Amino acid sequence: VLQSAGSLATTHEVLDRIHADLARPGDHESLATVAHLHEAATYVGRLSREVTQRHWDSLGASATATFILGGQIAGERPDLLLLYPEGNYIRASDERPFLQIGESKYGKFMLELAIEAHVQLDAAVKIALTSMLMTTHANLSVGPPFDLAVYRNGSLDLDEARIEEDSAFLPALDAVW
Repeated sequence: VLQSAGSLATTHEVLDRIHADLARPGDHESLATVAHLHEAATYVGRLSREVTQRHWDSLGASATATFILGGQIAGERPDLLLLYPEGNYIRASDERPFLQIGESKYGKFMLELAIEAHVQLDAAVKIALTSMLMTTHANLSVGPPFDLAVYRNGSLDLDEARIEEDSAFLPALDAVW
């Protein structure tokens, strides 16, 4: 899973380069050639840095994008990494059990609450969505649709959902929380 915040143009170019590398036959680096998720993070970070540098003179810092890369490569432990615009990364850990990008200050305490309470997965999903809703109330530039992905450790399968602005679930969730 790859999430982004920041320049949409940079994000699109990074995604286009990832897809081109995957589609091109031959011996070259791509997401299909990495053995560890941290190698994928280094690869995506390098692409992002190259795209940003190419547009820096005209756009400056508005050319940057931040990414969260999560997943599992067979035989490895699942991992979650935050890739900075400079190309380096940090990973989720016991001390930092979740990562956020974009407008993160508004709903952060809800995520901290879920971690402290050791809630089950279904409640954690609702709390994560509530965190996004809180952000939409505080910042008009943030809003649906919300893309949700749930990964169960070791499954090598991703459950995905998109919650649209007209979803009956959002006002119900907002009213409860």
